[in-house]
Amino acid sequence: MVRRTPLFAAGAAMASLLAAAPGADALSTRVNPIRKVVNLLQQMQQKVSQEGEQEKELYERFECWCTSGSKNLAESIAAAEEKIEALGAELKASAEEKAKLEEELKQHKADREAAVKAMAEASGIREREAAAYAKLKAEHGANAAAFEKAIGALERGMAGAFLQSYSADVLRKFAQQGASEGHRELLA
Repeated sequence: MVRRTPLFAAGAAMASLLAAAPGADALSTRVNPIRKVVNLLQQMQQKVSQEGEQEKELYERFECWCTSGSKNLAESIAAAEEKIEALGAELKASAEEKAKLEEELKQHKADREAAVKAMAEASGIREREAAAYAKLKAEHGANAAAFEKAIGALERGMAGAFLQSYSADVLRKFAQQGASEGHRELLA
């Protein structure tokens, strides 16, 4: 729609008067100040028409954007609110999981320390038992050797010489350790 301004109406009326006036041809060949005004008014009319069309197009675009933009904005707001709730729940679950894992970590560290202590104690016990075993094995080895010598001496008939030997002394001590009170007196 073209807007008609009072200035435009005046310019149009003046142009029609000039065209109808006698000698209009003579006026048109010369540059007439009125003609200049009419031309300017016509140019302004065209410019205003173009601006009006541009304004109308911009208005339609803006109106379309307002209707679709508000719909899209409402949808994105709703989606964001849902996402906020979901992320809040996920954050809460993650915090609970973290707290649970921290407690488990503390328990596992305590269990590990207890296991390290138990291993150290077990190693100490094994070392003491190994030392006791080595001592016992050495004693039993000496006793077994003394028995073999005693058996060999007895078999050869050297009963008197055996009793005065070191092996007989070891055998006597071994026998005293395993014997009861009454038997110890006899062996001494």
